[in-house]
Amino acid sequence: MEFSEKELEDWFFENPQAFPIQVDWMARQLKLPSGIADVVGYSEDNESVILVELKSEPFKSRHLCQVKRYEADILKGLGPNGKCKSYVIATGQPSNHLQMEADAVGVTLLTASASFTFNSGWGFNSDFIDECQKQIDSIELLQQMRKFSDEARKQEASWRSFLERDSFSILIEDWYASREAANV
Repeated sequence: MEFSEKELEDWFFENPQAFPIQVDWMARQLKLPSGIADVVGYSEDNESVILVELKSEPFKSRHLCQVKRYEADILKGLGPNGKCKSYVIATGQPSNHLQMEADAVGVTLLTASASFTFNSGWGFNSDFIDECQKQIDSIELLQQMRKFSDEARKQEASWRSFLERDSFSILIEDWYASREAANV
């Protein structure tokens, strides 16, 4: 099922419990010096601002750059003790390479997807069906986010081990090569 960025933004703002951490949304379409952030909130658990950039397209490197610019704007406003955690939510699964880029710059990638099943044989009204679908979507998205978060933790541990073997320069070279290849 296709959805627009606005629909995704509306859904996330109305369903903060579906986000992988506890968050209180504070603003939508927040104007910053470098652009407009989709959703901004605060997590008391992490004592940090939560910045979410939503995309109704597959993950791209430019999404990481965009959210990091917004993060820099927010951190500048928060001062030296401010904390901000950035997320990009897009469709499909990110490539391993893009996941490594995101890990390297401290951005969490989450996948958004939705599905809808309608059986006209039931006697429920459309409001009831819509409410049921919202609950199903919330559960499915939360399950996907938890699965992706577990996979990201495993990959992060693998990368930490890799970096500890003095391979940081190789990682940077590969990252630049992939960015050049992506821009071709």
